[in-house]
Amino acid sequence: MITMADGLRVVIHSVLAFVGLLVMARIFGQKWLTLAGFGLAAMAGVASLQSRSPWTLWGLGALTWTVLGLVVQWLTIHSTGFAKVIAKQPTPLVQGGKVLEDNLRRSQVPVSQLLSMLRQKDAFSVADVEMGVLEPDGQLSVLLKDEVQPVTPKTLSIPVENQAAPVTLVTDGQVQPKAFGAIGRNRGWLMDELRRRGVTDTGGVPDLQQVVLAQVDGSGNLTLDLTDDAGHAPVTSAPSRPGTLATLKKAQADLESFCLETENPDAKALYQSCANSLQEVIRRTEQHLKPL
Repeated sequence: MITMADGLRVVIHSVLAFVGLLVMARIFGQKWLTLAGFGLAAMAGVASLQSRSPWTLWGLGALTWTVLGLVVQWLTIHSTGFAKVIAKQPTPLVQGGKVLEDNLRRSQVPVSQLLSMLRQKDAFSVADVEMGVLEPDGQLSVLLKDEVQPVTPKTLSIPVENQAAPVTLVTDGQVQPKAFGAIGRNRGWLMDELRRRGVTDTGGVPDLQQVVLAQVDGSGNLTLDLTDDAGHAPVTSAPSRPGTLATLKKAQADLESFCLETENPDAKALYQSCANSLQEVIRRTEQHLKPL
């Protein structure tokens, strides 16, 4: 028979254990929610093996932990001060290519570990790092200096069309009927493509069983992965139509820009002539290069 004293003792012990867990999580920089989950799992495991204590007491302990966890979550969301106490805050370890020794010491991160964490972010020289921040979960976020940032089309001011996610038409020989609507095609088009690429049986009929995977990318290119990889290497259809059109328009715009910038009459005439010729090419081919 469970008494009021037994229940109160379990609640007090559960609260003290939960507070101890929060302190440990704060010291070691771990997520308290993860540790709380392990604690509840351990409690359930011990309860299943322990026959001397009533299940009611174990349930009361688990309920206490659950309620405390919900309270801590609510306070973390609604109180900035409590959130700072319960979890470590992001700590800068590198700034402007210099290691912040005081922050490194307070975070208990050796220099060798810092260098290892930087290498994992493809930063092999501290001098290349504009900002390195140790996150509450122990991960290092790195911002490289502008001069060592990877070159992207945005960096070069080159307009690039966003590519849609690939659409899967066939997996393990099974056609996905709903996928055709996303690309504006039908099953007949797929069968024609299989026949054109020789993915057929002995009678010349398209054989889906040979297709492990069939995908269409954002440019309308069909890629096939076949069961007989030695006989049929994965093939991609025609080059990117939208990409070709964008390249032509970019080149035409550049020629127009060069024509406006130069003061040499001969060069200006040449640029304008080339721009006009390219504009005519775009006009004649644009309808064929638009996305499918």
